[in-house]
Amino acid sequence: MSAKTIDQALRAAASGQEPLLPPGAVVLAAVSGGPDSLCLLHALWRLREELGFDMRAAHAEHGLRGDASIGDAEFVGDFCIQHGIPLTIGSLDLSTHKRRSGESIQSLARHARYQFLEETAKKHSANCIATAHTQDDQIETVLVNILRGTGLDGLRGIPQRRGDIVRPLLTATRADVESYCAQHGLTPRIDGSNTDPSHYLRNRIRLELLPLLERDYHPGTRSSLARLSTLAAQDADYMAVEALATFTQLSEALTDGLQIKRRDLMTLHPAIRGRVVRLAFAAIRGGAQGIGEDHVQATLDLARQPNAGAVTSPTPACVATCNGEYLRFRSLQDQIETPTKFIPLTVPGAAEDAQAGWRISAVIEDDPQFWNEGKEDRIEVRLDAAAIDIPTLHVRNWQPGDRIDPSGMSGRTKKIQDIFSNAKIPREDRHRRPIVCDAHGPLWIPGLVVAERCRRTDGTASVLALRAWL
Repeated sequence: MSAKTIDQALRAAASGQEPLLPPGAVVLAAVSGGPDSLCLLHALWRLREELGFDMRAAHAEHGLRGDASIGDAEFVGDFCIQHGIPLTIGSLDLSTHKRRSGESIQSLARHARYQFLEETAKKHSANCIATAHTQDDQIETVLVNILRGTGLDGLRGIPQRRGDIVRPLLTATRADVESYCAQHGLTPRIDGSNTDPSHYLRNRIRLELLPLLERDYHPGTRSSLARLSTLAAQDADYMAVEALATFTQLSEALTDGLQIKRRDLMTLHPAIRGRVVRLAFAAIRGGAQGIGEDHVQATLDLARQPNAGAVTSPTPACVATCNGEYLRFRSLQDQIETPTKFIPLTVPGAAEDAQAGWRISAVIEDDPQFWNEGKEDRIEVRLDAAAIDIPTLHVRNWQPGDRIDPSGMSGRTKKIQDIFSNAKIPREDRHRRPIVCDAHGPLWIPGLVVAERCRRTDGTASVLALRAWL
């Protein structure tokens, strides 16, 4: 435990072929006012001339801790004035940020904070953003990931570099930080919520689980987890390079996405196969954030047994489909504007859309013996003609907001988009599916559902027979 470790970590971060803190750079230090970030800020300020970079600071005040948050901002402001460090303080209004499903307020604040840091770095032409994550943060992250069930990338924990975010203190411990603060007379702000084991999972791991593991199971638990992280990072980096080379070789560009041959994908080693799928999603979405193992495995299931299903990623949405030889990845817009195709269906007669690939015929059957013969299948249906406005019969494509009253639901309506989703109809194919309607709305979606209002009953006297070729 030595304050010298902090200086050594920064000197190492400023050296090598690809330094985290390159000479001549402008380094933006993210500072909350706590021990870790205050230590980083002070050490960067002390060593800036020796290591040959310029620096400034940024503090995000998101108001989650009331007066304590305001006090943090004032403390950081006073410290930077005292040391002549340029500072940008951002007051974050979390209500203006879109909260994703299931996202905690802490996660929302973290995303908003990083967005503020990125914007500040761009405004002041900073080359990198330095955050004060330590080896203790690394160890806690690895344990959290293990408990949640992680792969190799999760075992590596926090990377030293992610884009323009760098973590120069990742080899230093929290004890090294405390020693540095004591030696240099720093009195950081203390967030009381970090000492409450009931507050966050990470707190319980730091305050309860890690001490238990070191006391009752293995005294070197922290060192072992740090070593695991280092080894996993080396292996993950190698796998990432191999996966990228494979993805580049196998992927074929489309006008609206990309495709990969199923056979080529499924012959890959499973460790590379899943990474290639992640890269495909990332190529369309602009990043792999939010792509979980469930998305990867569902996509590989499509490739193993091609069907009309689809896998849709979180926003920004990308849809993976598999029809035939290829697995395809396309961008998906939340609202797809498609002109309505309206094709009259005469009785007797037929309607056809060669471009969409369907044809539907209609005829009135007055002979009960005839229409009771045979089994209704997925492309043929017989309806109560008296319940249908025959002169207005037509076929059209689906539009957002369409609803139907499915047979068996006692007249309750259901969104047609939900019916498509349950049937695993790919979103890009839904506008090509025919919907038979009359003046009162949809009455039959071939292969999927019949409207309750026109279902045959014991009192049906005349039958409208519809047959679809899809």
